[in-house]
Amino acid sequence: LDKDPFLIAALPQQYSGEEYLAASFDCTVVIVLSVMGMSLECGSLMMGLTFFDNCANVLHCCLHGIGCIGVTGLMLAIGHYGHLWTIFWLAGLTPLLVEAAALLGLFWLGH
Repeated sequence: LDKDPFLIAALPQQYSGEEYLAASFDCTVVIVLSVMGMSLECGSLMMGLTFFDNCANVLHCCLHGIGCIGVTGLMLAIGHYGHLWTIFWLAGLTPLLVEAAALLGLFWLGH
């Protein structure tokens, strides 16, 4: 997957190399954070820690579904990579916080 079209869509017509590198770094950061969050959620789910927490699972499915729709729309429109941050805040960080709250309830508040 080439991120250049998404970076160029975000940059002005006459952009410098520094602007391109800054945008590329920002895009890489949001992608890495998203993958890390998804890995932590998946690891917790696969270990069975929150497997039977129906509320958390429904929220995960809904929020990640919204994220998939958002990323698909971004890919089809070749839009501004900055929209990845919006998708991350809604469909990446929020489910991670839901997972953290479920784990907190399981381990700390359950005692």
